[in-house]
Amino acid sequence: MSEPVIYTHHLTRIVGAQRAVDRVTMTMDANTILGIVGPEGAGKTTLLHLLAGRMLPTCGVAKVLGYDVWTQDEAVRSHTFFVGAPPAHQNTLLLRADEMLSAIKAKLPSAPLILLDAPATHWVGFGDGDFRLRLESCVREAGAALLLTGVGVEELGSICDNVGVLWRGRLLTVIPAAEIHTRHATRVEIRGRGFTPSLVALLRRRPYVSVAVATDTYLQINLLRNLQSRLKEIDDSAPLVTLLVESGADVEEVYRRRVDLSELTSYA
Repeated sequence: MSEPVIYTHHLTRIVGAQRAVDRVTMTMDANTILGIVGPEGAGKTTLLHLLAGRMLPTCGVAKVLGYDVWTQDEAVRSHTFFVGAPPAHQNTLLLRADEMLSAIKAKLPSAPLILLDAPATHWVGFGDGDFRLRLESCVREAGAALLLTGVGVEELGSICDNVGVLWRGRLLTVIPAAEIHTRHATRVEIRGRGFTPSLVALLRRRPYVSVAVATDTYLQINLLRNLQSRLKEIDDSAPLVTLLVESGADVEEVYRRRVDLSELTSYA
């Protein structure tokens, strides 16, 4: 079996008090296309900078094309093609997709891994279905690997073999593209009183809990555990309600519903 194009174990990058990338463990094989989706601030850009050898991790393991990002970052940079956001001082509407495709084709013989940060946001013409098919064809014909990011699945089109979900720096799951519509999270809306900042902070520290909206009288929470499996649905909302009540909040109403990947990743 050939060596993975990307291998990481507990890859972490800490910025100030925040884990921008939090113990990410992943494997990506050659000749595949992987999409990483997540809300703004999830850590997608930081992860790509680490994998491109343009930023050192705080701790953890990462090998890209067999090169160690700690000790062989120059080789990583030489053998990957990374396209991030245009410089902040560029006020023109970003990069032209056709020009970027030409640059990828020119680089492919020496760079079998392409890393594209939010091309749907930064490239004019990326959203065109025909262009994305031409990008896919270019990558697959070269036997290369492509990793691209986006806020939602719809930004990536249908070219991905797998889709990963990044949330608060953590890679929650990697889903075969064919299973995207079979996975879901649970959104819980809670009305009442006493949802203080300290209580919200306590909720945020619990595994698989993302607080999307928080006021003194209303909470909207995404529960993410069910994303990882197609097994019987796990109802982990009851312990949270208990925690709220025991912490002094007055819970009046609780509503639960499923949300798919597209709706979920539109929230922080």
